[in-house]
Amino acid sequence: MRSTFFGLEIARRALQAQRTSMDVAAHNLANANNEGYTRQDAVHSATNPYTIPTRTQKVTPGQIGTGVEVTEIRRVRDEILDRQVRSALSDAGYWESRQLALERVEAVFPEPSEYGLQKVIGKFFDNWHDLNNSPDDLGLKAAVVEGGRELASMIREAYVQLEDQQQGLKDHLENYVVKQINSLAAQLQDINNSLTKLGAAGHKANDLLDRRDLVLDKLAELGPITVEENDADHTVKVYMFGLELKDVDSNGEFVSGAVDSTDDKFKLTFESAPSSKVVVSDYHTGAIAGWEQARQDIKGYMDDLDKLSAALINKVNAEHTANGAPEFFAGNGANDITVNSALVGDPSQVDGSVALNIAGLRDDKFDDLDADLNNQTFEQFYAGLVTKIGADVEGAGERMAGSKAVRDQLENLRQSVIGVSIDEELTKLTQYQYAYQAAAHVVTMIDEMLDTIIDRMI
Repeated sequence: MRSTFFGLEIARRALQAQRTSMDVAAHNLANANNEGYTRQDAVHSATNPYTIPTRTQKVTPGQIGTGVEVTEIRRVRDEILDRQVRSALSDAGYWESRQLALERVEAVFPEPSEYGLQKVIGKFFDNWHDLNNSPDDLGLKAAVVEGGRELASMIREAYVQLEDQQQGLKDHLENYVVKQINSLAAQLQDINNSLTKLGAAGHKANDLLDRRDLVLDKLAELGPITVEENDADHTVKVYMFGLELKDVDSNGEFVSGAVDSTDDKFKLTFESAPSSKVVVSDYHTGAIAGWEQARQDIKGYMDDLDKLSAALINKVNAEHTANGAPEFFAGNGANDITVNSALVGDPSQVDGSVALNIAGLRDDKFDDLDADLNNQTFEQFYAGLVTKIGADVEGAGERMAGSKAVRDQLENLRQSVIGVSIDEELTKLTQYQYAYQAAAHVVTMIDEMLDTIIDRMI
């Protein structure tokens, strides 16, 4: 037979379950604007029913319910959406970082512009054409020298700016990015250690899991990751660029990275696989690969500018020295092109008799500027370089916009699952409050009934 106090136990369980549920709803409301927070839900389950065993009855759960209990504080999370969002984060990170770096390159070549390099190239050959009309005019010779100095200076300045940007990306990859990966990996290791301890004690650390997932999202922005979760304690193994992110030597570093001097490519070395080096430019996902690809792009622009400069030096010098005059340009390429100091000090040494030949170089098409783009003039080659840079920037911008749209859409879908709806939580809070009041009313009624039985029955 059931105890006289049986109903009090049911009411007590109800009070405790509803109070716990109100605390969970309050926790959700408190973290409604907290980045990375996952909505939690108190899972109610009926407790084992009361059974009255008899000789002919099977000893199984029987007829009378015994109340309710909160069996789990559940994180409302969709693992499939998490994987999709992290993949989208990597894609968006690649195009965003590449586009940002290339935009800075575009500023080096302000074309079309009255003060751009395209205009200065044309002006340089115009000066030679003017000199052809008066080959002995010292003023026109001085103008030729000054035009050459202006052209050489602008080429050097553009090359140095590209070189600085490439070096800046190299430093960014070798220092900041590597430190960022190691910092995030160290956080994951600490979280895994805490999850192991809490799991052994039988606790489910929802807020700690939120921290873990936020770290995983940040890692995914940097590069492609794969996550393997242990269902028992919710610790994770993380693979980045296909290799495990693990500190096998307990030296505080999970990865190292440097630009290889042999092929000028940025490579990551993982402590878990020190014999393998990941060539980041082989991938087209993640901010690291985006920065590295931009660095390689800039290297290509520098090579083109160097080809243009070397051809300009060689062609002009070949014509200017035909009658025994000194070389007009000194240097070997874009980084050191300059007008011969002898001509700067004495412009009269400029050979006006070859002015028409040098002016004619403007319209000559050369096959040694670029193997893939033969038969181009100096100006056509430079215009092609500027067009290439513009196309790269525009293409990266379009891809960035598309990848960000996909990322934002998936993130909105994920937030519809894990995000806190204030209206929904307030509704639940009201629901739990009424249930709590009802359970308290049951306690009052049973108290009155017991008072009748105990104190008033004679």
